[in-house]
Amino acid sequence: MTIKKIKKFFRSGNGELLGFVIIMPLIIWLLMLMVSIAQLSITKEQITYLTYAAGRAAVVSENATDALDNAQAVVDESSNLSGFSDVTVDILFNGKPITASNADTISWQKGEYIVVQLTYKTDSLIRGAIPFSDDELDMNGSRKMLMVMMIERPVPNDPYTSEWTNLS
Repeated sequence: MTIKKIKKFFRSGNGELLGFVIIMPLIIWLLMLMVSIAQLSITKEQITYLTYAAGRAAVVSENATDALDNAQAVVDESSNLSGFSDVTVDILFNGKPITASNADTISWQKGEYIVVQLTYKTDSLIRGAIPFSDDELDMNGSRKMLMVMMIERPVPNDPYTSEWTNLS
């Protein structure tokens, strides 16, 4: 008698409803996964662009002091991005941060490499939706973004430098 009731239940169209109810958590989980991936990519893109802009302001500077000031000015101007706080920039030259006390001793030459280090805190709530992960992905807390760039200015003893100084 129970089998007849089950067959009647599925023949009356309720099987489709039951199947939809069973598959609905998977659909919601996939939607959460897409939203979390979009959040991650937008956050990464914003921080990468801010690091690049700060580094670009530094590498076109005339000396290390100007580079540090210009990079900090770009970060101060652009750090009001949504979801970020306590954004600071450090410029590392030969593995050591450039400060006001050691900036005069650095030989700021074209072709040298610097590392732009952006430290920030984010309030993004991305947790629990990334599948196949042992650890919980939590974007809260202090994070760092590093970018290696090459110094572009000045060019020492270049006869053509005087032609390009009016363009900057």
